[in-house]
Amino acid sequence: MAAQGGDAKLFARGKVAELRLELNGGGKKDKNYTAKKTALKKIVANMTMSNNDMVALFSDIITCMQISNLEIKKMQDMEDTNPLIRALALRTLSYIHVRDFVEATVKPLKVLLKDSDPYVRKTAAFCVAKLYDHDRHLVEGSQLIDRLNSMLRDDNPTVVASALASLVDIWERSPTIKLTIDYGNASKIVQILPDCSEYVFLALSGIDAKVS
Repeated sequence: MAAQGGDAKLFARGKVAELRLELNGGGKKDKNYTAKKTALKKIVANMTMSNNDMVALFSDIITCMQISNLEIKKMQDMEDTNPLIRALALRTLSYIHVRDFVEATVKPLKVLLKDSDPYVRKTAAFCVAKLYDHDRHLVEGSQLIDRLNSMLRDDNPTVVASALASLVDIWERSPTIKLTIDYGNASKIVQILPDCSEYVFLALSGIDAKVS
């Protein structure tokens, strides 16, 4: 991940003690939670750089979930009533390449794959592929790929296209997974082809389609 402009400083390798002070700092005068927001951004940036020391701040991050600030909540609250916040929180967590957080993403991800909001389901579908990039054995052993397959029958064409894109991405990077499409899913995919990216459209030519 490349850092540009004012965000460049966020990607300096941080120390747990210093970041904890920043995360818990600000006091009552900081009504906009500027200190906490900056600290959280630094922590997320360090996690994306695989700084495993950040795991020690997990409990401090959980405490911040009680703060009713949109920018903070969208980084972590996957149970918020606002679907946009749920989706953004999941997307943020899925980019963190730290084992404890990768494992912690699986359970809420399974829930959000069945979310009532199509935007959340779409985001969750893409996050499965991102999680596969972090730990393919974890994903293969957690039934997430089976859940992606079931999403090919979703009522929303954008969700179906997203699930298909995620499956294609996983399929192209896996030495063992073989992607096949039965007649029912093939019929649904034909209907949503206009919503698929060119990448997915071209990849479909290499999939083994089984019609029964």
